[in-house]
Amino acid sequence: MPSPPRNSLDSSPLPFEMISEIFFHCLPNVRTVPDKSEAPLLLGRICKEWREIALTTPSLWTTFVVHWTHVSGTVHLASLWLSRARGYPLSIQIHDPEGSDTHTRRAFLKTICRYASQWRDVELSLPLDVLSHLRIEGPLPLLERLVIGSEASIPENGRETTVFRDAPLLRELHLTLDITGIAQPRTIALPWERLTSFTGCLFTNEEWLYVLSHASSLVECKFHHCIGGQQDLDVLAPLPLLKRLTLEGNSYRKLTGVLHFLTLPALDFLELREEKVSWEQDMESPLRTTLSFLTRSSCPLRELRLTAYNISPELLSQCLRTIPALEILEIAQLTHEIFAVLRLLHASSNLLPRLQSFNTHPASGAPIPYDDLIAMLFSRSSAKNGGAVRLERFKFTFAVLHTPCPEASVLDRFKVLVGKGMEIHLGPPDISWVN
Repeated sequence: MPSPPRNSLDSSPLPFEMISEIFFHCLPNVRTVPDKSEAPLLLGRICKEWREIALTTPSLWTTFVVHWTHVSGTVHLASLWLSRARGYPLSIQIHDPEGSDTHTRRAFLKTICRYASQWRDVELSLPLDVLSHLRIEGPLPLLERLVIGSEASIPENGRETTVFRDAPLLRELHLTLDITGIAQPRTIALPWERLTSFTGCLFTNEEWLYVLSHASSLVECKFHHCIGGQQDLDVLAPLPLLKRLTLEGNSYRKLTGVLHFLTLPALDFLELREEKVSWEQDMESPLRTTLSFLTRSSCPLRELRLTAYNISPELLSQCLRTIPALEILEIAQLTHEIFAVLRLLHASSNLLPRLQSFNTHPASGAPIPYDDLIAMLFSRSSAKNGGAVRLERFKFTFAVLHTPCPEASVLDRFKVLVGKGMEIHLGPPDISWVN
């Protein structure tokens, strides 16, 4: 006689704790908005037993994400979801860059603020003036990482944001100012002196100098979309703990203008990335500023990434000679004139004797001197007594997908280098012609 149909699974012989752990590993790898086709909501739809286990496992409900294009039922869902976390540390992401002033949004923010004492990793992609209206009672004892701000602006000038003032564990901050310049970092009360990692977007010289002068414990700092601005500002005292610095913007002059004010004796990573190359731009002056910064800092730089064009190989060589400990070098937009640096990197020149990895992205249309390139690589393919160390990795990536492949005789010489143990990528980003 056939068994009657069942609406639930047989009771599991596994203990509750083990099933809870299995459920935890079913959570999506990437933070996403609540989806009933994914854990944890999916787990509660399988059977009554699984639903009970899911609802009583707090670790399944510690992450909540909302995009303001999907707001239906958000307030009720957030309240229910976060209550199931039962005091566990929370990760919350809110993406509402325009800061739409709706009753639903205000109710939602009020709901998540009730759980502020559990916040550990929080992203509030909202205009800063909206954040100033948050109502949080008491400190934020668990908050370690905070992402706030958006490029949108609301004309409520100068309102101070104080809700993040008492966050003793806060170490990482991402701050986006508005594109009109209304928001100011000095109007945000934060434990600046406790921060070890900072990322800023849409900062003027004056604004990022404010951050660096108050965040004296920074180890890592990134500024995206540097705006530039005043140059007659006070030079900062040396920052002895800062090891990693990334500057990105649409003007190399604005990027390197930041370096005028800095002395970083512990720096081991520097990235200067121009987001939109302007071939008419004079690069000599910005690179001389970089040279002055490196000389003044006398830092043990281990990795350098920069965009290089319209500059002389002699000036680039001067910069590289100030950082003999460099192990990783990446140069984007390498032009025909600067290809002379390949000859300078020949092991016999003693330039960058510790170099182990060299990545470059040639400018579109620049003729490639493969003979010089291969000669340099062979000269560094093995360690020299008292000289250069062995170059272990070389990447030569073409941004243009239809760049012609070099002749077979050239590829054969690259393959010899691969046979000697050097990792080589030659070609478009996803294809290497030597493998």
